[in-house]
Amino acid sequence: MESIAKFIIAPGGIEKTARLLSFGCLGLAGSCKPGSLSQQKFGIFAKQLSSARCTFRLFLDLPVLLKTLRYGLGKHEKDPIIRMLDLIANLADQLFFPLEHIAWASDCGLIKIPSAKFWATSIGCWAVSLLSGILKCFRQISKLTLSERALHQQFKLTGNDISDQLNEIRFNKNLSLITIAKNLADLINAIHWLPANPYLWSGKLPMKYVGIFGVISTVLGILLAKYQAQPPKPKKAD
Repeated sequence: MESIAKFIIAPGGIEKTARLLSFGCLGLAGSCKPGSLSQQKFGIFAKQLSSARCTFRLFLDLPVLLKTLRYGLGKHEKDPIIRMLDLIANLADQLFFPLEHIAWASDCGLIKIPSAKFWATSIGCWAVSLLSGILKCFRQISKLTLSERALHQQFKLTGNDISDQLNEIRFNKNLSLITIAKNLADLINAIHWLPANPYLWSGKLPMKYVGIFGVISTVLGILLAKYQAQPPKPKKAD
């Protein structure tokens, strides 16, 4: 119980908990008999939590803007492909929030404009950001694999200890793999939430699977944060 309380009060803990419960209830609603009281109750709880998370995101514009400004044009990034993908993701993230805010304000009756196009465009921006993140991770894995091969060649020639470098490469590979899996789960849902037709499975994913993929993504996000907090430590010199 104490560990759960610590997780909730940790930075981002409330949002992650709400996300996990929201998608969990959505999955349960989709598993219940259609039209049953259980389905209605799980669906209402999932909707309310999702609405709360959307309201909370009203306060994230400044942190996202600061992140984008710090990255700038990415001149410090030596790899042009990663740089391009980062710039695309930053632009998509920057557009996502105000578009979602307009859609939210419309649904709340604060402004009198149709919200459907703003919801669709904001979800499209999210999908672009997720896809950019996936492609970036694949690029990083490719570069890390080349570095790993170079280290093994170096070891054959010199016999020097390369265990620390290999541990760091494996750590970063695992980070990329977890991120790919997390983003893929979110991307599946993002495409489902786009306007129906002609986008792949948009509007066709059963509620149960939307909940399952959301739970998978949330759990992977929690694991990713914990994994990032425990990087490999170099061996102490004798």
